[in-house]
Amino acid sequence: MVDEGKERGVPTVSLTLYDGDFEAFARALGEAYERFGFVILENHGIEQGLIERAMERSRAFFARDEACKRKYTLEGLGGARGYTSFGVEQAKGANVPGA
Repeated sequence: MVDEGKERGVPTVSLTLYDGDFEAFARALGEAYERFGFVILENHGIEQGLIERAMERSRAFFARDEACKRKYTLEGLGGARGYTSFGVEQAKGANVPGA
């Protein structure tokens, strides 16, 4: 099931497609990532409490001061892991960071 939620603009893809129609699942993910860079994955089976705890910890981390967050920067990985501060990440094909 694929739904381009009007509220968010980011497509919603159901994980039930993975077993039911893998080709449609792969196509839906590919299109979502190509167009938006994101997808809302539903029917994933992850407990809501776990999601809420992860969000809570994420908010707590990003509320810390910049000096603390920079301790978690992993150099040489292009911002794919660890903490990446604003104006550092460089998109594919861009000539300067933050573009």
